[in-house]
Amino acid sequence: MDINVEYTDGGQVQVLGANRFTLPLWLTVPVWLRHQLSIDDIAKVLGAFPVRLLVCCLLLYGIDPPVRCIMPGSHNRDALNFSKRALITRTILAHVHTDVRFQEKSSVLCTTRTDHTPLLPLHTVTKSQFKALTTLPSPITWRGIHVVPRSYDSADGYCYCVRVVRQDDYARGCLEIPILAPLQLNINGQLWYLLEEALLFKE
Repeated sequence: MDINVEYTDGGQVQVLGANRFTLPLWLTVPVWLRHQLSIDDIAKVLGAFPVRLLVCCLLLYGIDPPVRCIMPGSHNRDALNFSKRALITRTILAHVHTDVRFQEKSSVLCTTRTDHTPLLPLHTVTKSQFKALTTLPSPITWRGIHVVPRSYDSADGYCYCVRVVRQDDYARGCLEIPILAPLQLNINGQLWYLLEEALLFKE
């Protein structure tokens, strides 16, 4: 992502705007809504990403970055240093708090599977859906997206799935935000793109 800035007489950085957004999907509101994340969940997700991406998240939603969270590089004036993670996170969460769609939500992040960053949401599906996930290596439709099973853990009964999108749908720009060079996956002779939006299912 390119951030357009200018330098004030006091040596501070004033953000003018940004372009070429390629943020992770986990930093987009549609993904938060799809998984019904709580405010606390969103805070944990934000904590999994570097500060520079959180600043870009602010810009994506039209929020002015806090003062002095972006500073000129000490050795290279064209480089930018990002800081004040806690303040930036509070600023994003304050914006999210105003959206009634995120209020009074219970946590959906799985705290028993800590091998993934950010933590994965855990969702319950019907018995027939779960059977399809664990027996057929094909995508299923869930909340408007396609997901494909990648592994099954018999110990906890969780099915690990990853979001996929058809090649032609990707070409039409169906994603919440542009993704550069997604991984390709051939499923039953059809080309899909594998995205970083992962989740866990249980019955």
